[in-house]
Amino acid sequence: MHKSGKDKEYKLKKKRIAADTVDGETGQKLFHPKVGRAPNFVRNAHGLPVHDFLFASRHEYNDKKRLLEAEERRRLNNNFNKRCVCL
Repeated sequence: MHKSGKDKEYKLKKKRIAADTVDGETGQKLFHPKVGRAPNFVRNAHGLPVHDFLFASRHEYNDKKRLLEAEERRRLNNNFNKRCVCL
């Protein structure tokens, strides 16, 4: 086969491989979906295993819960001292 024939065969082979592995509409590789996005900030900065990270973060959740309960008690106590209770 001549050199031009080999070049043409090579180019056709490349196009066939590309057609089999790339979506024609989007140009995205087949079976490699793009889902979601990366987080905006690092949640687990110390690189702990997930179970250790979640176990340690329970304190933050409990603190926030206690703060909200204290604010609610303060709001209710303020309402007890008023003549008109307005919610």
